[in-house]
Amino acid sequence: MIEDFVTPYFARDLATQLASQGSTVYKARTNATSLHPPSGAQWWKVAARYYLASTLPNETGIWNSLPSATHSMREYDEDIRSRPLYANHVGADYAVHLHTDAAGSDVRGTRGYYHTGRATDAKFVSSILCSMKQTIHSVPGYETWRIAEEPYSASNKGENRLAAMPSAIIELGFHTNPLDAQAMQTASFRNAAVKGIERGISDYHAGNACSEFLITEIPSFSAVAGTPMDMMIHFTGTPRFPVTLRTRNVSCSQGWTCGPATAIFRTRDDSPIKRTFACGTSASQTGNFTYVAWLTDASGIKTPEAEYNYSCLVNG
Repeated sequence: MIEDFVTPYFARDLATQLASQGSTVYKARTNATSLHPPSGAQWWKVAARYYLASTLPNETGIWNSLPSATHSMREYDEDIRSRPLYANHVGADYAVHLHTDAAGSDVRGTRGYYHTGRATDAKFVSSILCSMKQTIHSVPGYETWRIAEEPYSASNKGENRLAAMPSAIIELGFHTNPLDAQAMQTASFRNAAVKGIERGISDYHAGNACSEFLITEIPSFSAVAGTPMDMMIHFTGTPRFPVTLRTRNVSCSQGWTCGPATAIFRTRDDSPIKRTFACGTSASQTGNFTYVAWLTDASGIKTPEAEYNYSCLVNG
């Protein structure tokens, strides 16, 4: 696995996700497959410094910011610097830098970094990590993916240090860990990660605090067979609508047929949301049922299952 050949796919999908929510996105690299003449490599494999030199040839202060330097890593350092300098140039509201990390082979998970002393940036990174935790943990196989609870402070990261706006370095995982490296090359993990990053940015911009999406209570309910009854789903968090409710039967009275159900709530609403339905009209005896329910919002964030009970009454 090579970091620079994996992160462009995350950047591509994140740009699409952000644009779908109305954001204007500026990318320091490109996903184009045409050739970069000096190297013969496809453009998507080429660093930001050279892409920005081709698109902004007169803005040498962005991509040739160390013209007097003579050390062998000058262009590497200019590449790091070019990303926040480009963000400053376009007047971006936020900067997000996508990386993969390296450490011992037993170190795993997602981390976020902000520049030391910038409290606003710390809150920005925290919002992203909080949302990433929820979107990634909602995907089967990644329920226990490690995500830092708090962002890391660092003063030696040029991407953040030179940015004039809230800036986040997101280390998606550790390419030195085989399981992380495998995950970062799968579409399911990438989709969940970029949805979480977008959601964290959007929530921060809107002033929405990140809180866990949970069903807190579904009170027991009942009705006479054939008449409507209301299932009230109480929840916490700030889900993005439409929200989908799914149920699964746990216990079913003899003589009744019990199956799963799905309901979609398309209009944004506060807790609780209500599902109205009726029991069968041909029942000859009262039925008592235990189900579990869970909610999934438009970002793919899924609540844990919550158990509830209801009864269908038959008048003798």
